[in-house]
Amino acid sequence: MNNLKIQKDKVAVDMEYAKNMYELHKKANSSAQIVGWYATGVDVTDHSVLIHDFYSRETANPVHLILDTTLQKNTLGIKAYVSSNIGVPDETTEGILFCPVEYAISNSGAEKVGIEWLKRTRTSTTKNISLPSDLQNILQSTDKISKMLELLLKYVDDVLTGEIPANSTVGRMLMNLVDSVPQIKSQEFEAMMNNNMQDLLMICYLASVTKSQLSFGQKINQVTT
Repeated sequence: MNNLKIQKDKVAVDMEYAKNMYELHKKANSSAQIVGWYATGVDVTDHSVLIHDFYSRETANPVHLILDTTLQKNTLGIKAYVSSNIGVPDETTEGILFCPVEYAISNSGAEKVGIEWLKRTRTSTTKNISLPSDLQNILQSTDKISKMLELLLKYVDDVLTGEIPANSTVGRMLMNLVDSVPQIKSQEFEAMMNNNMQDLLMICYLASVTKSQLSFGQKINQVTT
């Protein structure tokens, strides 16, 4: 899902700008459709009614998303609403009622990696982080998977001992997870990992040698000139 930013001044919305941005976006993604609009804040305001009315002309029953960027509760609060007309139609008493709806947050693999890196700046005093090497990245990923497996094993043990009730949905998800793992013997898996690790180390070594040769050649050119 993509979004485009709409500049607004109080209750005024540049409808022509919004339409032009939408048409420009469709040139890059012809299947894109307007599903709603978002705003930053804590709750629905009087201005929301006017802006929601504009997007109601573009799509049926648009979704209004509110992002609480004030972080008053130390979290990025998210609320989703759909509208329902109330009052007498075609009269001044007609209005809009925003009804909250449930939502689920999903992301792609690339987005998840970016979010994980942004979260790491919380523990940095300078708010800067450096990218790890390929080997460090593999070690971190392996450590994360190991911790997740420990949580799953603890859950299974707690269910078997009766400390927590069994959940059929979670059970099916675990079965699908187990079935998705390739059936490889431990010796074959270890040999495969060792081969891949050797290839990775060889690539790192060749890259280091190439970097040293370039630096050495640059210094020779400086001396000869």
